[in-house]
Amino acid sequence: MTIRKRDRTREKLLSAAQELMLEGGFAALGIQQLTERAEVALGTIYNYFRTREEVADAVVELLIQSFLQSMTRITAGLTDPAEIVSASIRQTLVWMKPGGEFGRLLFVSGLPLTRYVYQTRQGFMADMQLGLRSGRFHVAHESVTASMIAGGVMAILLDLFLGQVQDDAIPDVAEQSLTLLGIAPEEARRIARLPLDFEPVPGFPLSAIKYLPPMEAA
Repeated sequence: MTIRKRDRTREKLLSAAQELMLEGGFAALGIQQLTERAEVALGTIYNYFRTREEVADAVVELLIQSFLQSMTRITAGLTDPAEIVSASIRQTLVWMKPGGEFGRLLFVSGLPLTRYVYQTRQGFMADMQLGLRSGRFHVAHESVTASMIAGGVMAILLDLFLGQVQDDAIPDVAEQSLTLLGIAPEEARRIARLPLDFEPVPGFPLSAIKYLPPMEAA
């Protein structure tokens, strides 16, 4: 694959942005600090981003795309909607380590996380609707149930990051989520503990070349 100069420069900028935010949060993401860390000319950044808020949005997009790719791989080959939901929840949670870089970007850096939370909810909504169409799931209120599951997962992510919940509780989260979808308790417990080959936590800084589509030529 040929990597264009524009993609390499964006890679430098977004890698530098993640490093700065992991060190000092959004307050550390100044334009001058960013270009100095990325070792690009000060004016170069405006060919990619107009403001530091746009840079932060691009970092959120990196998190979203890394999340979506992991979901695609962990659910590949699964056909049972209950197994898909369980695998997705467990994969989401195993990435969170106490005090880890993923959690620091999500919960400490000051990133605007509305899009990340929305994407998480939409993913679970799509999986839930698959199960509803097939008759596998039974819920009274689709939107409320999707919000309860997605919101609960986000809360557990924070607890895992803070060390208030240990990773051995992750199957319990998947189990309880399946019961909300109408799966019988014993079956939910079994599905939530099926062996899975989890995708490892990606290394930080996340690569824009790996996770974002190529830029158009200037």
